[in-house]
Amino acid sequence: MNDLSALLRRPVERVSEPPFPLGMAMAHPATVEVIWLYERGKLEPRVMQVLIALNRRRGAPAQAFLL
Repeated sequence: MNDLSALLRRPVERVSEPPFPLGMAMAHPATVEVIWLYERGKLEPRVMQVLIALNRRRGAPAQAFLL
């Protein structure tokens, strides 16, 4: 099992995760929102968990993303 798979299998404490850039938007894990300009969009908690896991792996080799 690779690191990304391990991250996806365990719960993420979204409240302690800081906001992070997502393209031209900002992901806010604590509120499970993505904010782009003046628009807010709610995400499913599992989707935010995947985004957090991918954000943590930023800069890792592409092979690390294969599940």
